[in-house]
Amino acid sequence: MTTSFQSPTAGAGTGSVRGTSGKLAGTASPRVPIKIRLHEDTIERVKYWVVRESFPSVNEFMALAVEEKIARMNGDYDLPSLEVQRLNQLLDQMRSMSINLVNLESVVTNGFDSLLGLTRGDSYLQDAEDGELEVDQLSGQSGFFDASDFEVAGAVDADLFRDGFGGAP
Repeated sequence: MTTSFQSPTAGAGTGSVRGTSGKLAGTASPRVPIKIRLHEDTIERVKYWVVRESFPSVNEFMALAVEEKIARMNGDYDLPSLEVQRLNQLLDQMRSMSINLVNLESVVTNGFDSLLGLTRGDSYLQDAEDGELEVDQLSGQSGFFDASDFEVAGAVDADLFRDGFGGAP
């Protein structure tokens, strides 16, 4: 099997490359020979990549290039790791924005509920008080300081307080 490629200028870059197997890698059907015209700079780039990537022939490179282009157009290709990382980052950002939106909605809703409650007069701050302090059910104390909190055994003489510390009455 022989494939020839020709440059737009007469005679320059004309040559033939013989294929090795006649079959596309991974397929059982033989290849059909076609003729293709490329610009000189494209031919030089093809030759460079054939040598650099150690392809057996230009035909192998061109067949692989056509198959990869068709796969890419069909959307069947692997994403490089940087693109995958960026997509994951964008998905994480969208997820966090969604959570933030739900939280913001909750705050606004609760705020408006509070304002509506205040306009109706429903507020725990406006509950009627009877003047009594609430007593802790467990200890029986009010939670404020008691006179017994200040007593220290033998440190205070009640008579001294009454008499003005020994001064003149």
